[in-house]
Amino acid sequence: MVRLSIREEALKGWQMRDAQEIVSLAEKFRSRLMIARGASLVNARSLLGLVSLAKMEGEPVIEAEGEDEEEAAWALWRLIEEPQESA
Repeated sequence: MVRLSIREEALKGWQMRDAQEIVSLAEKFRSRLMIARGASLVNARSLLGLVSLAKMEGEPVIEAEGEDEEEAAWALWRLIEEPQESA
């Protein structure tokens, strides 16, 4: 299992579009991709779960488990921590 911390600031101001991008990315990998925050654990393929993350408390952490866990976790981390500016 791979666990990567996410900065709290990276989740501030999340919008539905951000959650949709995460779901699209998560669906490209075979590994189970989750985002933990406090006592809550949300599947990265769940749009509703991801939207609810912004209201939860606690340190956000990506958890990935499976055959491509390393690649999946870092891809999700980059998407959240280093978002591309839209043109």
